[in-house]
Amino acid sequence: MHFLLKKAIKEKFGGVNELQMKAFEEVSSGKSVLIVAPTGSGKTEAAVLPVFNAILEDGLKPISALYIAPLKALNRDLLDRLLWWGEKLNLNVEVRHGDTSAYRKAQQVKKPPHVLIITPETLGIILTMKSLRKAISNVKFVVVDEIVELVDNKRGAQLSLALERLAEIAEFQRVGLSATV
Repeated sequence: MHFLLKKAIKEKFGGVNELQMKAFEEVSSGKSVLIVAPTGSGKTEAAVLPVFNAILEDGLKPISALYIAPLKALNRDLLDRLLWWGEKLNLNVEVRHGDTSAYRKAQQVKKPPHVLIITPETLGIILTMKSLRKAISNVKFVVVDEIVELVDNKRGAQLSLALERLAEIAEFQRVGLSATV
């Protein structure tokens, strides 16, 4: 584990819990993973800590990871949480959705973040953008939060198709998160 990540984990939690340790091993092995655990168990960190570690250890280029959440409100909550990790690890974390300003979007094209938090619909949009094509071809991880909200509806079908389109230009690992099966 990268020394910056060890230091940040110690500062934030003192150590990782069992779920986070198991997920770290599975995600770090390169497997696509579904993490199912109760709300409040540390699923977000279980998914992102190995992703942050890989970005640091392997010197991955931006955009290294997409974090897809089904709700814009969840994106805002995630941003605050992931920004803390980004600051401690010297990694850029950004959010992009319909309310993101044109200025911020332009900045994301000029200097893409390491981790971009988006909605399923935003993935469909950025896949059509020539200006972000090079950056999204660097994606090595896609985390899909609240996967149960997307699995059996049109949004989920659209996300599946968008992920297959992304797979045409980037080779990435999938990490799903859910509080229920």
